[in-house]
Amino acid sequence: MDFFTIHVTLETLEQKSQFYGYLGEVVKDLHKGAVQSKWYHLPNKMLLLETVIKILPKRKSKNHTVLTAIVKDKLSDALSRFLIDTKEEAILKRMISKRYSFSEQTDYEAVEVLCCKLLETGIDGMHSRENHIEEIKTSLGKFLESTPCLNLDGFVRFRMREYEDTLKGIVDYAVEEYLLDQQYDEFISLLQYFVYFQEPLTSLVHLMHKKDHDFSILNEHFTPIKAPPASGMVARMADQELEMEDVVVSTLIALSPDRVLIHTLEPEALIISTIRRIFGDRVVLCSDCPQCSMFHHENRRRDQGT
Repeated sequence: MDFFTIHVTLETLEQKSQFYGYLGEVVKDLHKGAVQSKWYHLPNKMLLLETVIKILPKRKSKNHTVLTAIVKDKLSDALSRFLIDTKEEAILKRMISKRYSFSEQTDYEAVEVLCCKLLETGIDGMHSRENHIEEIKTSLGKFLESTPCLNLDGFVRFRMREYEDTLKGIVDYAVEEYLLDQQYDEFISLLQYFVYFQEPLTSLVHLMHKKDHDFSILNEHFTPIKAPPASGMVARMADQELEMEDVVVSTLIALSPDRVLIHTLEPEALIISTIRRIFGDRVVLCSDCPQCSMFHHENRRRDQGT
């Protein structure tokens, strides 16, 4: 008879229920009577649980070896998913607090939310939730090859160094992205302030949006406007120099229009959102005026080379 023994500390009754659910999946689809599981609450430890999974074929055989391998694989998968679902958030919180110091609690919470999003989607196709599950599953499988007794809390603390290093990378990436977003928002606010107090120099500017950051800039008579010299726009904030290199935004600020009419088929594009944030009520979106139809038709024809 082979067996696996798992010790785990469960912090809440909800975790206890989740643990039962995951471990129940290990034996659910296997042949009845071939595998048994028993649960023991250790004395004076309400949420310290011992789980014993026994493999009970009639005799040692090839089938017995196959069954043991199946149970080990299912057990490794169940435990890895349990760890990700119940322990990862606490590990992230501890890492963020230990590695970074923010003045506001909302900053910690925002970074944590960003970490969770990155863990779901991954970074450049890597480090996603499924990647982490597979990584932990492999480590657990190797451990259970050498010993049938596993203290899950000890395993997390001492045998998941690579996983913790991965999480540290996720945290660092999230903090960097968060700080860049903060700087971007501060810069946009500065430009909003500048535009608000700037006297209009042009009555109307038409922006004909082709795609991405590609625009035609026209005056009220739909005549091309010659862009001012592209010197860029630089703002110094919190000892950090940020440069606005986008030609459209810098040109609009130089022209200081009283109204900006954006003709676009992509009103949700990031550059459109940025222009609207900076110029506020001065911006009007258009997608179906005669000029729009003619411009976008000509643009499509040009793209198709006809």
